[in-house]
Amino acid sequence: MAPLCALMVDVTAAHAAGRKRRSLMPSLFENRFLHSKEFYREISFYSLFKRPLMLVAFILLSLGFVLLFMNLISANSSSYEFTLTIGLLLVPLALLTALIINYIRIPNIRLKQELDMNFGVPYDETVVVNDLWISGFAANGTRKYAIQFGEIKKVVKTKHYFLLITKSRLICALKKDSFIKGNPDDFLLFLRSKGYRC
Repeated sequence: MAPLCALMVDVTAAHAAGRKRRSLMPSLFENRFLHSKEFYREISFYSLFKRPLMLVAFILLSLGFVLLFMNLISANSSSYEFTLTIGLLLVPLALLTALIINYIRIPNIRLKQELDMNFGVPYDETVVVNDLWISGFAANGTRKYAIQFGEIKKVVKTKHYFLLITKSRLICALKKDSFIKGNPDDFLLFLRSKGYRC
């Protein structure tokens, strides 16, 4: 049996070789952009309003709101039913108001946190895509993440970004007008060739 120290060296060497192999693969696409309020706003909009579960919730809340409103305006409601209906009408309005407030607040909070962590400078991210991996790098060249395509659950297009969402809910973004290698149309074709609907 090999000593634990030797096993750790083997694992570390294999990990370093894997990193080197990934970095030696030629990039197909490169995208560089600054994290901005617009960036966080589009991610928040997707998270709060566009996810399938949220769409179902909005449909059910809207349907409930309409039914309660119709009950409210019907002529044969008692004062108890009237009060109950008003109370029930306020629930979906309160939920919608909370979502809108979060949509406004979250981008500001996230941007402020990032500026505080980055000494007042917006985060400059470069995303490099090759045939197997998507890697994100800080402006100083430090790798922040590396995602295999098998980990990507879905691809979402927003107004300005492609959002690649992993099974663990990490969101990797590429800005549509910030490709420094490749272009958005070719990137879409590449994603479709990998089996993603966009």
